[in-house]
Parts: sequence; C-alpha cells; structure tokens
Amino acid sequence: MSRTDHTLILNLLNLPMIGRQRVRTLLSHLPENTNPFDLDMEELCQAPGIDIKPARAVLSCEDFNFGANEAGICMDKGYRLVSFWDPDYPVLLKKIYDPSIILYTRGRPLLAEEDAIAVVGTRTITPYGRNTTQTIAGELSQYGLTVVSGLAGA
Repeated sequence: MSRTDHTLILNLLNLPMIGRQRVRTLLSHLPENTNPFDLDMEELCQAPGIDIKPARAVLSCEDFNFGANEAGICMDKGYRLVSFWDPDYPVLLKKIYDPSIILYTRGRPLLAEEDAIAVVGTRTITPYGRNTTQTIAGELSQYGLTVVSGLAGA
C-alpha cells in the first residue's frame, strides 16, 4: 500500500485517536508501500506522535471496508480524491499549519497559476450557513473565479 492509497488514508482517518496530523506523520515516517495495519505495536510507536493509544486504535481496526465504501460513494457522486502525497495536491495548501490529508474534488483540476478562493467551514453546517455559502460560492463562480471547498458534509 502506498501513501497515495486513498482507501488506506480513509480507513486511518476513520479511527478514534487518529486525526489528520497523526496520519500525515505516520505515513510520512513509514517506508513507501508499508501498510500501517500490518505493523505491530512496537513498529507503530516508532513513528513520531504515535504512542500506545493511537497505535492500539490502528491495531484494533475492524472496518477495513470503510475507505473503499467512502471512495465508492465519492466516485458515484462525481468526486475525485486527492491525497496529501498525490502530485496534484495544491502546493500552497501543503504549507499551511494543518493541511487536509485528503481532498474531495469535483470539476476541473486547479492549475498552479490560477486564482481561486477557498471556502472553509464546519462539518456540521446550519441551514442558514449552507444557503449563504451556496449563494456566495455560486456568485463567485459565475464571475469565473474558481471556488475551492472542503466539501464537508457534502
């Protein structure tokens, strides 16, 4: 399994005690094509930021279908997944404090020199927030500006 294996990343993100920072640290620390689910406690704990509790979460994973199911749903909805390690992950986004590990994209990929506006919000959006965001993003896109969104809850 490689770092760009979206189902692996989604499975890790689905675990308790494992957030995107730990996933990024763990997968960056491991040699390429190493599946963290195949490691033992000692090997997992060698990664920076991984102690007994997150290692135990990895070792106790039971739902290995979650990532494949999530990726399938995304494909059905027309989304494309881009991981932090994929070559088309936005370079500037990698430079922020805590970049997303996986992006859900739809539409044409953004070119490096293209102007864009990012819409950042919450996973639990209110109806007012959804309507306002859709209105603003829709109007901006009509002016030719590329709108980038985390698609939380989409």
